[in-house]
Amino acid sequence: MTSAFESDMLDYFNFLESLVRFCHARPWSEEELEETGSFNHKLEFICTKLDNEFHDKLVIEFEH
Repeated sequence: MTSAFESDMLDYFNFLESLVRFCHARPWSEEELEETGSFNHKLEFICTKLDNEFHDKLVIEFEH
């Protein structure tokens, strides 16, 4: 069993599941569909956007 550090936060597996559900539910524009195509590319697209948005704010702080 895994759990989050805090009771009101997602654990790792629920976070991954939420990413997968988000990729399925997100309304994709025609341009994005042409760029991404398969589900794996959609997931990579979302993860890249998250990394670009939060890397400097969270990851660097977490690593130090």
